[in-house]
Order: sequence, then C-alpha cells, then structure tokens
Amino acid sequence: MKRSFAALMKLYPPGYRALFADEMAAVFEEACRDHRAQGQLAYILYLLTEFAGLIKGAVLARSLGVWQNRAVRLTIPFVAGTLISVAFLPPLLAARRFLTVANSHLNSQDDTLKLLVLATASIIVIAGCSVAFVLNLRSIARRIEHPSKT
Repeated sequence: MKRSFAALMKLYPPGYRALFADEMAAVFEEACRDHRAQGQLAYILYLLTEFAGLIKGAVLARSLGVWQNRAVRLTIPFVAGTLISVAFLPPLLAARRFLTVANSHLNSQDDTLKLLVLATASIIVIAGCSVAFVLNLRSIARRIEHPSKT
C-alpha cells in the first residue's frame, strides 16, 4: 500500500508534495493500522475512499495553479456565463418565429432579429457578470477568513 500511496502522491504538484507528503504518509500509515484492526471490509473501504480522495486532492491541487492565473480567473466566469446563456437561446429563437408570424404587421423581421440579438447579448453579459460576482465574493470571503494568506 505504501507504493500505491507514493504513486498517487506523484500526481500532486512538487511544491505540495514537499510541504505535505511526509505528514500525509504518516497519517495514511496510522489510519491503515487502525482500519486493519477493524477488519478486512473496513480496511478495503478505507483504502478505496482514501485513494479516491488522493486523486481528487491531486486534481484540486493542480487546478489551483491554473486558478492563480489572473487571465483564467477573468475569462472562465464569462465562458460559464455564455454557456448558461446558450440555454436561453432556443426559447428566444422560438419567440422570434412566433413574433414574426403573430406580429408581422407591427414588426419587421429585421427589427425582431435586432431585438433578439440585443436580448441574447444582454443575457450573456448578465450571466457572465453574475458568475464573476459570485467568484469575487468567494475570494473576498477567503481573504477575510485567512488574512495572513493574502
């Protein structure tokens, strides 16, 4: 199990391993002894959950480096907002067809299309700003909770 644990620890970034690998290995070995004493099933369940947690932790530790990049932090919320907005696009297109048929004497097709493009662009901007706002609030909350880390 030590070799499997060591192999999974290689998934973590080098800086993270340098800081935490020894302590994590010690805790892992102690927990293995405790769970072995509880029986075979408890030991196997522990290993499965621990290895899954190591993989998840490695992914999070690696992605943290990506989130440190300011350009990514600013771009991803707007991409997420755009994807959210795409969910609203089919109803808007259906409304366009309905409006052009039902109100053909009030609006030209060009006017309706301009209105729908404006509405779609507004939804994209609002959704992107909303996601960015939530992410910024989370960042501010982390700074308040841990002022020494800023």
